[in-house]
Amino acid sequence: MQINFNAHGAENQGLNAFLLILLAEICLVTMGHFVKFLTLSLDTMTVFVVVQVMSIVLLLPVILVRGVGRLRTPNIGLHSVRCVVGVTSMCLIFYAYQQLDLSLATLLKLLSPAFIPFAAVLVLGEKPYISTLVALAIALVGVAVSINIDLKESTHVYGVIAATLAALLAAFGKSLVRRIGRNEGADVIAFYFACFGALLSVPVWLLQGGSLTIVMGLSVNSLWLLLLVASLATLGQYTATVAYTKHRAAVVGLFTYMALPIAGVIGVAFWGDQISNAFLLGSALILMAGLIGSSARLTRTPQQNRSVERRNSKV
Repeated sequence: MQINFNAHGAENQGLNAFLLILLAEICLVTMGHFVKFLTLSLDTMTVFVVVQVMSIVLLLPVILVRGVGRLRTPNIGLHSVRCVVGVTSMCLIFYAYQQLDLSLATLLKLLSPAFIPFAAVLVLGEKPYISTLVALAIALVGVAVSINIDLKESTHVYGVIAATLAALLAAFGKSLVRRIGRNEGADVIAFYFACFGALLSVPVWLLQGGSLTIVMGLSVNSLWLLLLVASLATLGQYTATVAYTKHRAAVVGLFTYMALPIAGVIGVAFWGDQISNAFLLGSALILMAGLIGSSARLTRTPQQNRSVERRNSKV
């Protein structure tokens, strides 16, 4: 009997992607909980700007230890585009956290994997497989089933639109991360995102009336919470970046559906979110979609894997 080591290698890669995204989603959903709490007393842009600046401070020691020379990049244009897309997406999802239940905002954000295969076609030249498309169709049905809010309230409408646009932009951002990551480390990608994010958001914040006085007037508790949010955001972004640079974007995107039960538990425990039967059914469909898509992709033949690598190397 022959042992297919290539198959075992694919399974190990899939497990690595699963664990990386699990950690990333735990960090990002928990971050969403604290962002929702902070925006009860602070405006969204203040929270975003302070978090971006703190993220730079957190990443700087890593860059210094590994060598500043690694910041030299031929991908400055891609970094810029990724930052514009990513910053806009983050601002929108921060707003959605403020306006919607945590579980619903997270659920709408999970539309991102549904957009990733199509974004990957444009950005990476990746070909979506039938199993992936079937899984994504099931996921979209799950999202549609789960939405159960009163859209007569304008804030709910704006929150839903913001979260949906955030998911669409995030899909393109993650595909760009995959492309940049072919020759750059995850820490460098995360550092550029934090730097460009601060450069883009600070002027907007100042035009909206933001000032250093506002930051200096923050309470110690608020500053500690902002530092916690920045830490969670940085760790979440870093681990997600590693996953997207090491594994195919469409596959890793499906694993992000694990954020749903995490957000549901936090939403019920801390925010009194109501979990309806429709939400549970939709969640089950979304989790099923993730399992179908990931298990199908892990059974690709070695010939298919080589074909994918040859196609991606041409992009």
